Amino acid sequence: MGRLYRVVDTVVVIVCLPFYAVVTPLILVDQWFRQRRKVRVGLEVTHWPLRDVREDFLVVDVSRVSEGLLGIRRRRWGLLGRASAPPYDSAVEFIPVTRFWVPEPSRLRGGPPA
Repeated sequence: MGRLYRVVDTVVVIVCLPFYAVVTPLILVDQWFRQRRKVRVGLEVTHWPLRDVREDFLVVDVSRVSEGLLGIRRRRWGLLGRASAPPYDSAVEFIPVTRFWVPEPSRLRGGPPA
């Protein structure tokens, strides 16, 4: 019976290895390109770097999206001390597209802001 399991395991590895080696990277690249195309001027995304801190990104410049950068205006405030949202910063900041969609892991753990 042990030999049968070894044969089945070998067949499974031979069948699945091309999928993980070829198809998975292609899926990731496709998702990356789709994510870059969804960005438009006026899009607003909210992140929660800490439990009571809200950070909003407003897209104001997409001219460098082919380089992987977005021009944003940012506002960040603690929700416990304010009743309303502050205005956006007047300075345009260029950040990577991946940071726009998903916060950095250190920020998810509540690390210091970048």
